[in-house]
Amino acid sequence: MICLCCFVFQPLRLSNVDENVAREIDDVLTKDFDKEDIMRKVFLKARLKAKEELNEQLADFQQKRTAGLGTLFGPSDTQLEETIHDKNKEMKIIEQILVPKLEPFM
Repeated sequence: MICLCCFVFQPLRLSNVDENVAREIDDVLTKDFDKEDIMRKVFLKARLKAKEELNEQLADFQQKRTAGLGTLFGPSDTQLEETIHDKNKEMKIIEQILVPKLEPFM
C-alpha cells in the first residue's frame, strides 16, 4: 500500500499504485506544483488505478447484491422502492444508515 506523504492529514492510500508512480507524484508536487498541465498528467496513472479498484469493488458489491446479500450493505430493494413515494420512510433510512456513517466526518 502506498502512502503519499505530501497529504499530511489525509494520506492517499491505493493498494494498486506502483511505488514509482507515487515517487513521480511526490517529485512533481515538490517541484512543479504551479504547472497545471504537468499536475494533470502526473495524477493520470493514479486516477486510472483508483478507477480500476473502484470498478472492482462495485462489481463485487453488485455480485453480492444479485446473490441476495444486498441487505448486508443497507436496506432491501423493497424498502428503497417504498421511499420513492414516502419521504418519511426515506428520512428514516437516512437517519439509520447514512447519518451514523457521516457523523465521524462532522
